[in-house]
Amino acid sequence: MGTQPRLRVSARGATSACDFIEQLNVAPARSGLGIHIIVRNVSDHSMTIEKENPELQFSAAVIDSHHRPVGLTPRGQNLYHPPAKSVFVGGGGPVPLAPRDEVQYDWQISEFFDVSEHGTYLIAITRTFDTLKQTIGSNTIEVQAP
Repeated sequence: MGTQPRLRVSARGATSACDFIEQLNVAPARSGLGIHIIVRNVSDHSMTIEKENPELQFSAAVIDSHHRPVGLTPRGQNLYHPPAKSVFVGGGGPVPLAPRDEVQYDWQISEFFDVSEHGTYLIAITRTFDTLKQTIGSNTIEVQAP
């Protein structure tokens, strides 16, 4: 039986509790109201990963300053509650990720979640590995909406 490849997702020194396959962490994006994600292969095996479209790979929980989940934008509605018989078309596709290599994502949360109110929001993400029947959760970050 072979060893499962392991991924580490980290951002600016944050760590999560799960280290089996992936550590999934978030930090504020460099611009806009979003998050920055780094996926690093910490195994000694090459693996494949989707390089684009973080909104199709991760699920986000966005909580407002009153500790309530925020609503979705029209684009978020189409993503999380698509009309019947919808087809998602992405532009990236899987790419090989060599041991110790990394892929970085900036996900503009404000495109999918209604963060139009001035204030503080809490954001955490998850990633589900269907073949392993495992979901990995991130740390939670606080971001300020203008």
